[in-house]
Amino acid sequence: MKNILSKILFFTIAMFTLFQCSEDEDTFVATQVLESALLEVDVPENLVLDPQFSSTTIINFSWQEADYGQPTQINYRLEMDDSADFAEPIQVSSTTQRSLALTVSQLNSAIGDAGLPPFQTGTVYARIVSTIGTEGSLEQFSNAVSFDVFPYTTEFPRLYVVGAYQENSGYGPEDADAPTIASSEFGNETDYEGFVYFSGSDLNFRFHRSGFVGEYVQGNPEYGNDGGTVVEGASGSFSAPSEGYYLIRVNLEDGTISMMQTDWAMTGEATQNGWVDADDPTINPDLDMTYNPETRLWTVEEDINPAEFKFRINDSWSLEIGDNEGDGNLELGVNASNLSTNASGPSLVTLDLSSPRAYRFSISPL
Repeated sequence: MKNILSKILFFTIAMFTLFQCSEDEDTFVATQVLESALLEVDVPENLVLDPQFSSTTIINFSWQEADYGQPTQINYRLEMDDSADFAEPIQVSSTTQRSLALTVSQLNSAIGDAGLPPFQTGTVYARIVSTIGTEGSLEQFSNAVSFDVFPYTTEFPRLYVVGAYQENSGYGPEDADAPTIASSEFGNETDYEGFVYFSGSDLNFRFHRSGFVGEYVQGNPEYGNDGGTVVEGASGSFSAPSEGYYLIRVNLEDGTISMMQTDWAMTGEATQNGWVDADDPTINPDLDMTYNPETRLWTVEEDINPAEFKFRINDSWSLEIGDNEGDGNLELGVNASNLSTNASGPSLVTLDLSSPRAYRFSISPL
């Protein structure tokens, strides 16, 4: 009996070994890279990225195929970093081909992610990483190439309005939680505009300049009050005259600041009252909106008609919010174009002024 069991066990092991060898003959297992990819880049001199040509192809990467010693599909990814040692590389794109082309917008985004600041020339480093299989096995790196580039940002520079008022006004307690006012265009760091709500007993504030894409950066310049003028490094603070919702405008070039306390209302054929009377606002009065510090929104409930309307400030036409370009982006100004809605029936109208120069509204059924 013992001999029979031994023979059965030997036969089982032999069959398993034979089956394993047969399977191995049809399965290639790569264990080394014989040759890594060789990267080349076709990049123009004086590479200045222009947002006007965001969809134009600006740079081409190509490389020789990595050699894994056996025909197999090879996965390639393009990485970039702002340092030659690739301490914190970012993945730009991936492919199974041996070339990649990037548009102005794609390259600019990658360069920003890699850590280069906009509006100044910097050096970026690129490399190809090859792998095989779904698990990304046998990772191998190409040679690195570098090139100089002048990137941009379409984000508006911002000033953080920091002060002790924040926590009592619906904002967080940290400087990075403060509301912001934004410049009129990217690359312009002079004129700023935005809305800030002030509440509490301490309404003092100062300005803290953001990074290039609007982020809070510790140690960036601060601007204080020097005899009523906005001056970098000045120790004095500004103060809201009283609690309320303010339009703040600042020009760092000439040091001016203005503050207007605001209340908002809706008027137009979309409301049951129609357009407010130009001579007597008690005739067809506009709909006063209410501000909520928790949501940072102005709201009003109304039985809406599918028609045109506007938002206006302080029961007057001194400032309005409309859509001058017809692109859904609201503008603040005088004689702004009318807004329109297809909504009908009881609705909640919301005006969001919390993101400077990116004002929004919504009308949703109740």
